[in-house]
Amino acid sequence: MNYLSGEELQKLIASAEQDDYVQAPPELMENILKELDKSDTKSGENKKVISIEERNKKISEYRKYTFKVFLATAACVILSVISQISSFGKVHNIDESYNNRFEYKTKQEVMEENKTMYQTLKETDLFANIGITED
Repeated sequence: MNYLSGEELQKLIASAEQDDYVQAPPELMENILKELDKSDTKSGENKKVISIEERNKKISEYRKYTFKVFLATAACVILSVISQISSFGKVHNIDESYNNRFEYKTKQEVMEENKTMYQTLKETDLFANIGITED
């Protein structure tokens, strides 16, 4: 790196104070554009420059789409919950009607219906042999 000598530095400062603008090198803009093209080709991406209005429009479209997806998901969840709640009663009624088809009897009711068989078993003392006691 080359440093300016004292005299050159003083000339540069004096020229900056006297002149209103410092002239940029004429090839500066070309060099900047070339560097931008190089960086785009190195990354392998074709970058598109869009206006702020277009960018804001795309953002609002994305937000609308996201909101629609959210609403659809919420509707699905709500319908699933409602269908489970409404079908719970129907399943419960089916179970009750299934249970009502069969008549469940207590031990005492069964023994009364089959009194003769019970009397026979009691007289032969088979209950005691298998370990059943009377209630």
